Amino acid sequence: MAATFMDDMTGLFKSQALGEAAARLGEPESSVLSGFRAAAAAIVGGLASHAGETGFMRQVYDLISSQGDGSGILGSLRGFFSGSSATAGTASTAGTESLRPGGKMLSMLFGNNQETVSEGISRASGLRPSSASTLMSFAAPMVLGLLGKKVSQEHLDVSSFSNLVQTEGAGVRSMIPAGLSGIKDTAYAARSEASQVVSSASSNRWLWPLIGLLALVGLIWYLATRNRVDVNRATSAVTDTARSATDAVRTSVANLGSFAKTTLVNGVELNIPSNGMEMKLLNFIKDPSIALNTTSWFNFDRINFDTSSASLLPDSQEQLGNLAAMLKAYPTVHLKIGGYTDNTGDAAANMQLSQQRADTVRQSLISMGIAADRLEAQGYGSQYPVADNSTEEGRAQNRRIAVLVTQR
Repeated sequence: MAATFMDDMTGLFKSQALGEAAARLGEPESSVLSGFRAAAAAIVGGLASHAGETGFMRQVYDLISSQGDGSGILGSLRGFFSGSSATAGTASTAGTESLRPGGKMLSMLFGNNQETVSEGISRASGLRPSSASTLMSFAAPMVLGLLGKKVSQEHLDVSSFSNLVQTEGAGVRSMIPAGLSGIKDTAYAARSEASQVVSSASSNRWLWPLIGLLALVGLIWYLATRNRVDVNRATSAVTDTARSATDAVRTSVANLGSFAKTTLVNGVELNIPSNGMEMKLLNFIKDPSIALNTTSWFNFDRINFDTSSASLLPDSQEQLGNLAAMLKAYPTVHLKIGGYTDNTGDAAANMQLSQQRADTVRQSLISMGIAADRLEAQGYGSQYPVADNSTEEGRAQNRRIAVLVTQR
């Protein structure tokens, strides 16, 4: 099945875009074809590495389902390299906009590692890194389109879709560039080990629920025999722990206000909260009476990273997508992206993490079609706190990403 999928990908690429891609990129057709196959394999392999993650696969499934049966994406392929605004090494503006879901998927799959993946494709195919990156941006919507076609024709649900992705991924492992070990080896090895653990545990699947039930009964009895003061203290401790675990996100989201449809000047419609970052930034951009300055920073309120990491979590894509749409509607606007941490730990490490997170956000916006020269990224570490670092709530507020309008 996987070979057929890659054959379909390759055949469609040859008939729709190979010649135009080679001409636009200024690369030999053989290298372009090789790079395309490597890019497609890396994307399918990346998807397969997440096949066991129900939440992630649900987001990919919803992204695919939002495009219908894939005909919209697949019907736009020819224009990707043929637009009049395209230049060597780039795709056309019209083509890029119509294939935007692919950029979203790349960000979900690779985050700030997209450049590393492009470099691996470049090495494997002999293409320039910029050409490899463009091919990856082209291959992503093709993968979405063909998967969408299968989902529609075979009436797949999330579970069967995940199985399909895992099967396809197993078939392309040998096609993934050798340097991309994080996709080719590590992810599959982790899945294999996890499968073994699940298999081993399943033989005793009745035992653990029973133990858990007995423990729960014991806990209820114990709490019931405690005086009310101790119960209240226990409840307070649990509440404090939960509040700490939610970081600053719960407080931020609670203050966003109701979501409403907002139409940009180019006709694109966004669903954004009335008190959210997007609305505040949009009002600033639209109001010429407010002079540009160095203090009007706008904090993201719905993007999140893995703990102590610069890897964006999938739920960050909605707000990043909204910001990308706004930047496309106002093409003269330039932004500075600032990364910040609390004051916990080593100052140098905090500075490095804040820079990496700012870079990740910048790269995500670039992958969504925003020109690199419109975006600047700067890490500030624990400088410029907005809340008290002596409390967990304050530290959570200080761990943030913000943007500053530098040109309007």
